[in-house]
Amino acid sequence: MADTRQAWSEVADRFGELGLKLKLHYEQAAGGRPDDASLKKALEDLRDSVDGAFDAVGNAVKDPAVKDDARDVARAMREALSTTFAEASEDLRGCFKRQGR
Repeated sequence: MADTRQAWSEVADRFGELGLKLKLHYEQAAGGRPDDASLKKALEDLRDSVDGAFDAVGNAVKDPAVKDDARDVARAMREALSTTFAEASEDLRGCFKRQGR
């Protein structure tokens, strides 16, 4: 069971690292919070922020560190899923063997 927890912990860590890098790219593109006093300004800022987020994601995809983290996230997720299904398979085999007695 510890292997499964460790594998999923690795997935969480990788997502955290990727999320931090994406957040930094977003903050650079967004440039701050919208003014709460004006709804229209807030909506315009939101639109601009969404545009900035997509620009940041586009730039982030070009960033080798983000590519590496995304690859690491995918690898960690694949390993976690593989470990989880292997353990679940063993547990199910054990249950069916006990029922067959």
